[in-house]
Amino acid sequence: MAFEIPLYRFRKDVGFEDAKRAALSLNEFLRTAPGFKIRKTYYDDEKDVWIDVVEWETMEQALQALEDFPKSPSFAEFIKLADPDFNHMHHGNLIQTFMV
Repeated sequence: MAFEIPLYRFRKDVGFEDAKRAALSLNEFLRTAPGFKIRKTYYDDEKDVWIDVVEWETMEQALQALEDFPKSPSFAEFIKLADPDFNHMHHGNLIQTFMV
């Protein structure tokens, strides 16, 4: 199991509802991406940062999706509204799950 955790912002002139619509539109690509399992999207309103936690079956599938993603129509709309100076992408393999 692999995870992808992008942290991103939208341009200052983009309102919250437009940002939310752009962020959620990425689900169209994920819906058919091989190996996609689940995506959770969070918003830190104090720091104006969007955080996705995306689960993939394998790291290879996660990295292939990252390569294919710029070709999708939802990416084109997203990238027009995103802040080009704040976009951090992290990938990792599951080490543990801890629950109380």
